[in-house]
Amino acid sequence: MWLFDSRCGEVVEAAWRSCVSLNPNKEILGKIEKCGKDLSWWNYNVFGNVRRELKKKRDMLAEEEAVALRTGSNVRIKELQREINELLDRETRMWNQCSHILWLKNGDGNTKFFHCVIMGINDIHGVWKER
Repeated sequence: MWLFDSRCGEVVEAAWRSCVSLNPNKEILGKIEKCGKDLSWWNYNVFGNVRRELKKKRDMLAEEEAVALRTGSNVRIKELQREINELLDRETRMWNQCSHILWLKNGDGNTKFFHCVIMGINDIHGVWKER
């Protein structure tokens, strides 16, 4: 999700340039640690909480729609709708990443079942192969 934001790369590059040490091993570890801290700060303070931002934009959209009914101007509404769509895309990517992480951690629940049930298979020549 972060990689779709160009500012993420800037945070990583700045953190990587800032650590200098005489010991190469400590330098690499220092860069990794600094990069992690900077990205955490950036995520919380700049990138933001997607759900919180989405709620804020939706509230703003509702207010702007009320204003548009009185004034007839919908320029700000289109801009807010575009921003909401971008946030919805970010939220979708976030949930996809979360589900992928869970799948990597826990695996596919059906795999164990199939390994227990299947006694063998036919190979490409039609010969039965058992476990």
